[in-house]
Amino acid sequence: MTVCRPVSLAALWVLWAALVGCAAGDPCASGPSPSIELGEGDAAFEELTDPPSMELVFGPQGGVHLEVAVRGRGVPTQEGWAVALEGRLLGEVRASAPLTLVTPACSAEGSEVYGVRLIFDNGVALTELNDPLEISGTVTYVDGVAEDVVSGVMVVVP
Repeated sequence: MTVCRPVSLAALWVLWAALVGCAAGDPCASGPSPSIELGEGDAAFEELTDPPSMELVFGPQGGVHLEVAVRGRGVPTQEGWAVALEGRLLGEVRASAPLTLVTPACSAEGSEVYGVRLIFDNGVALTELNDPLEISGTVTYVDGVAEDVVSGVMVVVP
C-alpha cells in the first residue's frame, strides 16, 4: 500500500521556481545596487582587457564604429532597457550611439546586450584614434538609471 504525504506549499514553490529559472540569486533580477559594465562584442559580451582596447569596425558605407556590449547586474529586464553611449576624444564628444531600445538576454553573469554601435563622427581621422577614448554608457530602465564610464580605451585599427 502506498502512503501519500502532504507536501508543503514552500516546497512546491521552490520546485516551481527552479523549473522556471527564478532561483534565488538570479543575476538578471532586480537588485539593491543596480550597476552596468561596458564591454565589447557584436554577438556576445566580452570583458575589456586591461588596459582596455576595442577593435575599430569599418562599416559598408564608409563609416567607422565600435561594437559595444553592456552587462547589467541588479538591473531589471522585464520592461527592456534604453541604452545610450557616448565616446570622447580629448574631452570632446566624437562618437555616439543613438538611443537604442533593447531587451537584454540573461546569462550566468547578468543581463546582457551586445552589438550596440558607437559610431564615430564623419570628421574623425584615423590618426585621431591614437588618443585614448573615454566611453560612457547609460541604461535607463523601469526603476531608474545605471551608468558606467571606461577611460583610456585604445582603439585598435585592424
